[in-house]
Amino acid sequence: VAYDAATHRLLVTGGDDGCGVANAESFVLDDGNGIGAPAWSMLAPASAPTAGWSRARFAYDPSLDRVDAFGGVIGGAYTDTSWTLTSASSGASPDWFRRNFYGTRPTARAQHSMVMATNGHVAIAFGGLSANGRLNDVWRRATDLGPLLDVEPAPVALPTRTAFALPPSPNPARGEVSFAVDVARAQRVDV
Repeated sequence: VAYDAATHRLLVTGGDDGCGVANAESFVLDDGNGIGAPAWSMLAPASAPTAGWSRARFAYDPSLDRVDAFGGVIGGAYTDTSWTLTSASSGASPDWFRRNFYGTRPTARAQHSMVMATNGHVAIAFGGLSANGRLNDVWRRATDLGPLLDVEPAPVALPTRTAFALPPSPNPARGEVSFAVDVARAQRVDV
């Protein structure tokens, strides 16, 4: 659940239904501040996250109108999966995009806490449970820099800095290598 103070919309996404079945539906409550006539509407993203994904944690970034999600359970196993829902509050062409991490990946987990530091677009995850027990660690990830995977076409959201968006893969490699570069503004980029 997240609240967008600028639009007075309440966002609800993910969870399990009453029978323990994973559910990635997303809803917006207009006039969620109790003033006016509150009304629920269901978002209809063009694509969905991994089937059976539940118990992830979500954080909303109002300046980018995106919900960032991390961790949870897929098929009974903890996961380090990360997804982003674009156009979350506006409902204008929402879509789920799988995200990647730079560097070391956090331990797969569920039942953790997650918040968004919106001035730097940083998602902060703390603790939770893993396959090996309780976790007591903190992870930060710049959500505006994380690359998008398995998506055609890429979302409209523009990067905020020029940098590698996807590390070279495979690495090490012999032959063809794939990578991606985010270009934040019109500029010459030497690779």
